[in-house]
Order: sequence, then C-alpha cells, then structure tokens
Amino acid sequence: MNPWFGKLAVLVCLFGFILIRAPHGHRSHSIAIKEDRKGVLEILRLIGAGIGTTLLPVLWVTTGWFARADYALHPAPYALGLLLMLAGLWLFHRSHTDLGTCSTSSALRTKSA
Repeated sequence: MNPWFGKLAVLVCLFGFILIRAPHGHRSHSIAIKEDRKGVLEILRLIGAGIGTTLLPVLWVTTGWFARADYALHPAPYALGLLLMLAGLWLFHRSHTDLGTCSTSSALRTKSA
C-alpha cells in the first residue's frame, strides 16, 4: 500500500482531535481558575504529550526526516490501526462530553459548565 494512506490517516486523526477538543478548550478558558495545582512535572508531561502526539506525527508527514524508519504498509495492520484510532477518537469525545468542562491541566475551575 502507498504510505500516504497512513499519513492521511494521521492527519485526519489529528484534525479529529482538534475538532473534539476546541469547543471544550474554549469553554474551559472562559471559566476562572479557582486553584492552580500545575507543577513542573505536569508542565513537562504536557510538553512531552504535545511533542509525541502532534509535533512528531506532523514532522513525519511533512518532512523526510523519519524516512529511514519507514516500512511497507500492509492492509491488515493498517485496518487495525484505523479501528484503534477511531476507538481513541470516540473515547476522547466521550470523555470530553461526560466531563463537561475539561482542562488539560490540574487547575480547578470555579464552576462546571
């Protein structure tokens, strides 16, 4: 299979995460912070998560920096990966819907939307 199928799947998944997160992030920022418990470790973990889930996949798609790590794309693992990405998007959506105002940090907000 053409490796661009995998790259397209990664981009669609990233776009899906942005679409799910955007309204909740906007709502979260509109509510005042009551107590901020964010420490150095949490900041480092958020930076690591951002690099691993956004920056590296975008660099893989847009540059040839990781070309030496590429391998042939086979249909069965690709299909399984798509199913797992869809399950992850669904779980991400459900967690944001069920939790209401969801913050990416341990900041306590004054009220829940």
